Amino acid sequence: MASTQNSSSKESDSEILKDRIRATVDSADTANAKELLDVALSANLTSVPVGVARAYCDGSEFVEKYLKFVEVEEVDHLLELNPQQLRTVGAMIRFGQNEKQIFKLSQKFRRPKNSEGRYSKDGVRICRIKTKGRFGRKWYFRLQVSGIRSMVGLGYDRTKAWEIAKRIKRKAEAKIGLVEILSEFHPESKRLERLLGDGAGQESSSVKFTGFSEVTEAEVDFDIPISKLIAAYLNGAKSPSIGFKYETAQRNVNQLRKVMQMGMGLTYPKKTKINDIEADLFGRQLSALSGELVYRFQDAMLGAGGDFDDIDELEKLRRSNSANSTLRQAKSIFSKKGQKIFTRAKLKFAFPHEFKDTSQLTVADSRYTLPSFKCIEGLFEVLSKLGKSNPDQYLVLMLGLFVGLRPGETKWLKKDKLQDSGYWKVCIEVTEDFVPKQYQVRRVKIPAELGRHLLDVCRENGSDYLLSGHKTQRTVDLFGEINPYLRDNFFSGVDRPCYELRKLFASACNVGHGIDLTHNRMGHKDRATTDKYYADKDAPQELADLFNQWAKKLYGGQAFEK
Repeated sequence: MASTQNSSSKESDSEILKDRIRATVDSADTANAKELLDVALSANLTSVPVGVARAYCDGSEFVEKYLKFVEVEEVDHLLELNPQQLRTVGAMIRFGQNEKQIFKLSQKFRRPKNSEGRYSKDGVRICRIKTKGRFGRKWYFRLQVSGIRSMVGLGYDRTKAWEIAKRIKRKAEAKIGLVEILSEFHPESKRLERLLGDGAGQESSSVKFTGFSEVTEAEVDFDIPISKLIAAYLNGAKSPSIGFKYETAQRNVNQLRKVMQMGMGLTYPKKTKINDIEADLFGRQLSALSGELVYRFQDAMLGAGGDFDDIDELEKLRRSNSANSTLRQAKSIFSKKGQKIFTRAKLKFAFPHEFKDTSQLTVADSRYTLPSFKCIEGLFEVLSKLGKSNPDQYLVLMLGLFVGLRPGETKWLKKDKLQDSGYWKVCIEVTEDFVPKQYQVRRVKIPAELGRHLLDVCRENGSDYLLSGHKTQRTVDLFGEINPYLRDNFFSGVDRPCYELRKLFASACNVGHGIDLTHNRMGHKDRATTDKYYADKDAPQELADLFNQWAKKLYGGQAFEK
């Protein structure tokens, strides 16, 4: 009898799920479903709302013909499917393929199941923690209450662990407090110890919610919208004492928008304004920034479930680097400087540790190595011809190769920043229209012959800057010509070719004068940055000799001043 009742219960649950799927697909707008599906396929998303199936059929037809082949998963009470799997199955159904063929091909898109490390039933999922490639024996339940996440230990028996997790979930849904839940089900929890504080047993004890200041639970805004934090962050970035530029803060916000949009699989009509997109995304509560959001963003960037299995390792590396760069900038909103801003704004919230601490994608060691020597010699040959034909392009290459300036520093370098103080130097400092990266001012000592030569080249250009022309010509048009030329002829596949000039400078300077002096002239905050990413530690003496050879030809002096 028990077996019959159990079987009947499973059939009932299955029918309820099918009814939900039918209703969700039928309620979707066909045009919107088609648009969302097209965007998801082009972006190689691996998970979208099940309503996109309306692009092919109604709810009943989907349940009858598609559901046996297309995996539907419930995530945070939302039914989702893989758009690539849906498209493939839909095409095979329309072409009249038999069920065996459809099923075989549909398995290519199924999410891998790891029965060893997790168990899910009736919407309750428990897991075991993996350490050094092996799963532990103890089961856990991931609990989130009022924006605070905790892993609740459940014991070693899977059946009993699931029963406990089910009871915990009911209490959480009933808005029972975290302290009460942990006290009943996980009294040895370190989280509970922190909540109670020194064993005093008071729920209002000091807890590190915001990640940077000690506040009581009663003071924490658990429902704070992301928009409130963003507004404070951008406003606070205008303060000089914070230590970074407003433009940097705005770029970080843009990257957070990208992470959220791709991680949530959201698309907007082409004419939608950025402000409207941000209002929709940032209007959500801070708890939306989760580890799961990061994982989905990474999948979307890599194209998992789409063409990922067909791309080569170099393309995977490029996509991984791009995803890591975007995440780094998005997460920096919650860096120490960001936390300083939130403290000043008196914002107290549950810090998004899971979002901030989720690991990045693994990439290859990116220690810098020189291009071919033939390439470097060719670059100097081109440089020698630019002096008279195009002085501005000549100066860009000279300042990169012999002074080690960043492109942004070259764009805004004024003539009066080349100074003779008994020795010649280029002064990189804050001016009325320029702020050095991270406010790192420096003085780059250069040979006297080089200083006089640079001023001679730009003396008659009619500008206060070394480069001629108005702002757009100097900062946009000029580099819009140089970068593609350098990429096509010398630095293939490099995103920022002008930065490669700095790396050649660092490598040659390191050969002649060592990493400490090179680091000081490069303007990096951390010496390891110069050592790993800019100076090739295996650069030969021939590189320094080549620089000195061309320095003598171009301006009659040596390449680097001691």
